[in-house]
Amino acid sequence: MSKVMYFVIPLLVVMVFFIVRKGNEKAKKNMDENYFKVRQPMIFLWIGIMCTLLFSALIVYFSIFPDGTTDWMVYTIFSIIAVLGIFLIIYCIIWELRIEGDQIVYIPFAGIKRNYSINSITRIKLYNNQKIEAYAGEKKLFSVEPTSRGYNVLISRFKREQIFFDIELKKLSL
Repeated sequence: MSKVMYFVIPLLVVMVFFIVRKGNEKAKKNMDENYFKVRQPMIFLWIGIMCTLLFSALIVYFSIFPDGTTDWMVYTIFSIIAVLGIFLIIYCIIWELRIEGDQIVYIPFAGIKRNYSINSITRIKLYNNQKIEAYAGEKKLFSVEPTSRGYNVLISRFKREQIFFDIELKKLSL
């Protein structure tokens, strides 16, 4: 059984990233560089929904039909995974970055809407993993992961606006 898991888990991870990449390519075709949204991939939302439903159903099942082998640790772990699934669902629904002409509307996980002008961005910090962070002076405005839908359109818009890209290479510590 454990040898099968060495094959199944990496396969699932590769499938998730393949679906994310295909979704990003599809979203890019439907975007205008002046008016578009950057959002989290839909697969993340579905993963959150599936985790929440599956582990909540297992908690209910083990409560209704106890078999004597499940102890408090199983309930605790399943509850934590279900709650993390709920957080992932909320994050995918709320988090958004909209480009509306020369304005940027950023809604982080907390749900507080922030408006910025593209002209106020002084530099973009680009990391090894392709994560970007936008700065106005020394103040960090927002960050975007490369898995986000609309990431490539956002990068091309920043390049068109000739915003300075600060490339930061982080050394991997093993």
